[in-house]
This record gives sequence, structure tokens and C-alpha cells, in this order.
Amino acid sequence: MTARLASLLALGLLLSACCGTPENSAPLVKQKSDQGKLELTLVTTPQPPTRGLDSAVLTVTDPSGKPVAGLTVGLTPYMPAMGHGGSVQPTVTDKGNGVYDITNLYLYMPGEWQLIFQFSGPVTDSATLAITVD
Repeated sequence: MTARLASLLALGLLLSACCGTPENSAPLVKQKSDQGKLELTLVTTPQPPTRGLDSAVLTVTDPSGKPVAGLTVGLTPYMPAMGHGGSVQPTVTDKGNGVYDITNLYLYMPGEWQLIFQFSGPVTDSATLAITVD
């Protein structure tokens, strides 16, 4: 039993190393903010996002590539085809060094969603990232 457990743990570490975590996965969306003050990179888990409860990592840099930390980030999911938002407020947590964890991202219908961001603090700007939910 111990050898089997060790094999499973080794497999888990191997998969983690080769397949990556959201922070080092290929971005789902990469774009500039509305005023061009910020560069945004979004990676979701799962990717692409599926109907239900998802999470994401948003990496924010300035146009020169320097991480922008200390932002207050507001997020509103919105489904334009249906004219409604989500029923659950996502949580955005500043992890430092320009990395923001997004949890409680409830995308309950398949189709196109807009993630509408408002940034304040060291930089004030906004952005709308379009994503498709399977």
C-alpha cells in the first residue's frame, strides 16, 4: 500500500510540473485595459471555463511589463446575449506582485460572458474581458 501511495504522489508531482498551474498556463485572454494603463492576462480553472463555479488568476502589469500590485479590483460577470449578470459576487484577492486570484466565479450558463473589471488604487482604469463558457 505504501509503494502505491508513493507512486500516486510522484504522479501528482509530475503532472503538476509538466502540466502547470494557472499562473504558468497559456492565457485564455490577454489584452490592454480601456485606457491602456494596464496589461491584463487571464487564466481560468478549468480552461476554457465550464458552466458552473470556476476560478481564475488575473495578472496585471503596466505597459512596460512591471507588475502592478495593491489594486482594488471590482469584478462583475455579465452575459450580454441574455442581458443579465451572475447571481454570485466573485471574490478577488491580491496575492502580490500583480497577481490577483478570482474565486467564486459562477458562470451558470454556456455562451459568451463579459468579465467587467474596475481597477482603483495606484492606477484607475477598467476593462471588459470576453470569455466563452462551454
